[in-house]
Amino acid sequence: MRFCRTLVALCFICQGCSCGDDVMVRDRAALCGNGEIETGEACDDGNTDNGDACTNACTTAQCGDGVTRVDLTPAADGYEACDDGNTIDHDACRNNCQVAVCGDGVIRTDISEGAPGYESCDDGNRNDSDLCLTNCTHGVDRDNDQIADPSDNCPDRANTDQEDSDGDGRGDACDDDPQQRNFKLRISSPTVVVGSGSGGSQSATTRAAGHGQAQVIYFVLLSLCIASFF
Repeated sequence: MRFCRTLVALCFICQGCSCGDDVMVRDRAALCGNGEIETGEACDDGNTDNGDACTNACTTAQCGDGVTRVDLTPAADGYEACDDGNTIDHDACRNNCQVAVCGDGVIRTDISEGAPGYESCDDGNRNDSDLCLTNCTHGVDRDNDQIADPSDNCPDRANTDQEDSDGDGRGDACDDDPQQRNFKLRISSPTVVVGSGSGGSQSATTRAAGHGQAQVIYFVLLSLCIASFF
């Protein structure tokens, strides 16, 4: 009888101590930088280089994270020339992580007028004939026809078509005789020597040649050039 009681007691003790198939798991905090990708980590390259594909926070490097990648060449995908970590596209570092430059089509607004790098406009082209010059400043347009004066063949009278029938460089809108090629001859009229006095008191002065005189001089010079060939 005593043996049976002892056997029953041992059975209860064994059942109380048995772990069966249960396994206890202890959580361990992830350690960024140990080279093992653990819970909460997008990557872990095991180094302390914050400018490569995996940052020191164990996150994948991307434009806008505030960390400039330095492990890529300018021709490589993902290259970053800068990374200011904001979403402002009009400051020194564009949202594509490239340095802002005149001609990129985005006007910088973080620089005061007169300071180096200031842009009053930026149309993204290399055309100096429009109202935004290639140095990112506005061109002068006195007649408001959207054509900068240096390129406007009639800067004081609006003529968006820039029509110049005689091809003399002056637009039809302000050419007194748009069918006669004479504008360039008039604005570059040569000077003529005019003599005065007599005997030993003669003197000479110069004045701009008139339109008729300029044409005479032109044909005289042309005749001399032709004669020199014979």
